[in-house]
Amino acid sequence: MEVLASGAALAAAEVVAEQSAGAQQTAVGPVTLNWLGNDTPRLATGVTWGVPFARGTVSKTQTFSLASADGKALPLQTWPLAYWPDGTMKFVGFATVAAANTGGAFRMAPGPVANVGGPAIALTQTAAAVNIDTGAIQCTIPKTGPDFIGSIRIEGREVGGRAACSAPRKIAPCRERSPSTTI
Repeated sequence: MEVLASGAALAAAEVVAEQSAGAQQTAVGPVTLNWLGNDTPRLATGVTWGVPFARGTVSKTQTFSLASADGKALPLQTWPLAYWPDGTMKFVGFATVAAANTGGAFRMAPGPVANVGGPAIALTQTAAAVNIDTGAIQCTIPKTGPDFIGSIRIEGREVGGRAACSAPRKIAPCRERSPSTTI
């Protein structure tokens, strides 16, 4: 079976089930994914794809893992796209980020989601604000006052701040319009 992926121009995947298409499936097995035309991305690329599953084979709580050809665990996000009448998943969407020049076959299989590490997001609170730090970007969100953003910093340099919404405090009642009436 083939499924196209979206992301960058080169980010398309061909999904090949390890079972024959006509065989009755009773359990979910591994799925092999390859770049279409074996064109690997030159830059880190976000890619999405979908995989259909036979009735009764994938429960709503099923998790999956993804590994590159060299066995390195990759981050994997999933979401249901369709369900069978028995409540099992019929079609599931998947997404990952493939490193630049990652070639060869990827292996997706049922199992626990891999903890691939990477930067963590730190969230701290003070009496005055919520602070979010992704490592690359730091953002302060005030808890009170007119501003919904206090500051945004990248590599310690302030790139934005004090953002507020403004709207009229009182809206005049609607009146019949005439050329000299302002509402």
